[in-house]
Amino acid sequence: AIPKRYQGLSARLTYGFRDTYMLDLNFGYTGSENFQPGRRFGFFPSVAVGWVPTQYELLKDSKWLNFLKIRASYGLTGRDNTAPWQWMQIYAQDANKGTVFGEGMGNDSSNRITINKNNSAVNTGVAWDKSYKMNIGVDARFLDNRLSVTFDAYREWNREMLMNIAENVQSVIGTQSAAVNKGEMNNWGYELSLTWRDKIGKDFKYRVGINTGYSDNEVLNMDWE
Repeated sequence: AIPKRYQGLSARLTYGFRDTYMLDLNFGYTGSENFQPGRRFGFFPSVAVGWVPTQYELLKDSKWLNFLKIRASYGLTGRDNTAPWQWMQIYAQDANKGTVFGEGMGNDSSNRITINKNNSAVNTGVAWDKSYKMNIGVDARFLDNRLSVTFDAYREWNREMLMNIAENVQSVIGTQSAAVNKGEMNNWGYELSLTWRDKIGKDFKYRVGINTGYSDNEVLNMDWE
């Protein structure tokens, strides 16, 4: 097997002001040998912001609300989830099988040069599989920090998803297709976490928590039959 090799650069900038406003910027410039030169690198940025209104004097002395943080993020990630070197033709040696090239290679013990069956189809335009992600969340603590609540709602837009074409390739072709950037799918959902922390007497502490969530998706484009 041919090992994958990666290279890239990443950067992160974080800023906070009076523990009330937060900003986080991330940048990734990543290359993968799964793609041909010219399409090898992808740029993947993201941004996240946060706001803590309980830092204001109006809420600092609240008896029931101890902490509240509202946050949001949006970013782009990339996947190279395909076999490497599909952008160029690869050959292999296969004993007693395949097309014979040249003379004097007809005996049964010879190795014959064939197309690599595991990577025979070629797609020079294959590129990064992209996922655009958005998240909105709330973190809160109530009743002298005994009750903690975390809520997240998210949505993902998967575009140019890498997939092999199977249904539309006739068997006379003799091979499967190379991966193409064809798929499109949306995902969305939410997650909720509730935790109660308290103590009985001086020494006995306990914590009770519950987690739940919901997720769904919609396939917009794939290798339909």
